[in-house]
Amino acid sequence: MDNFRRGPNTKMGLRFEYEGDVTIGDYTIIDSGVIIRGKIAIGENVKIEPYIKITGEGYVGDGSHIAHNIHNPQIGKNCIMKGEVTDSVLGDGCEIGENAQVTRCNFGVGVKMKHFSGARDADVGDYTNFSEGSTISNYDGVEKKKTKIGGYVMIGVHARIMGGVEIGNEVFVADGARVDKNLPPRTYFNPEKALKYPQLGAFHDNCSWYLYGNYLVLDKSVGPKYRSEFINEMIKKFGGNVEEIKKWLITPIQKVGGRTPIQCIKEEGCRALDDLFLNTKKVREETKKAEAVSKLKEAVKNYVDDAEYWINTEIPNGPLYHKTPKEVVEMLGEKIIPLMVSFAKTKTIH
Repeated sequence: MDNFRRGPNTKMGLRFEYEGDVTIGDYTIIDSGVIIRGKIAIGENVKIEPYIKITGEGYVGDGSHIAHNIHNPQIGKNCIMKGEVTDSVLGDGCEIGENAQVTRCNFGVGVKMKHFSGARDADVGDYTNFSEGSTISNYDGVEKKKTKIGGYVMIGVHARIMGGVEIGNEVFVADGARVDKNLPPRTYFNPEKALKYPQLGAFHDNCSWYLYGNYLVLDKSVGPKYRSEFINEMIKKFGGNVEEIKKWLITPIQKVGGRTPIQCIKEEGCRALDDLFLNTKKVREETKKAEAVSKLKEAVKNYVDDAEYWINTEIPNGPLYHKTPKEVVEMLGEKIIPLMVSFAKTKTIH
């Protein structure tokens, strides 16, 4: 028995057909000749191009654009579907290009698969980008296997991913590469370049970085610790405003030769991270030291005649021999103040 429900502002073109249990959200536009058959729920503000067929059982999220036939859809919000998608789950914001094919896959949020690309039996993390002509097979030459690809990965033009391979987060696979081995996170993989220059190798650890929408290949590696510190510096500088961070990353800066932060990071690695925030870090470190010294003076003033003189007097013995209390606190921070106070109480330093 057919059951059809639609929003009051839904627009449907000529020769629209439906069969089964069909729900269409408000402000959705269904063009001429569209056919929907099965148990299908279409969200709000969806655009369905002319003569599209949607069949089986599933859903299309709010704000999506459907320009290709789909069967058993499981499509998130704000997706663009111009290629063939079969028995697959797509997260919000995915884009499937013209003549692309996706079969039995699970895509995370924001995955983009460009035209003439294809994927079979693959799990793919958030914001991974497949360039035109890239393929993920489900066969390794012996048996069919599922492929697992992390988030924030860049797959180059005409790259080929063999079945069963696992690729970590933030990996960058060069154009034309054939991947038949697992790739750890943050790897830049370029076997073609290694053939020309064997001394360089195909694997470059910590040389791929997804930085606020930029898929970077680095000339010099940057490890996870330094990446985390750099991101924290940006968040502090811009108060966590993502759009301001993105703008800053592509804006030329005079003190680094008119280059953008992105250019500096790609060319210089860790050194660029220090240069870009050198003044900020120095000021913060000096401020922290000054605050610790001020607290030390306040803590010992009731036990010594002249706190200023006392904190600048060398410790006469022990592991801190020849260092002043001021130098010790600047070096070790506020945690050492109780020990310095005990020195003041016992008159260890005169």
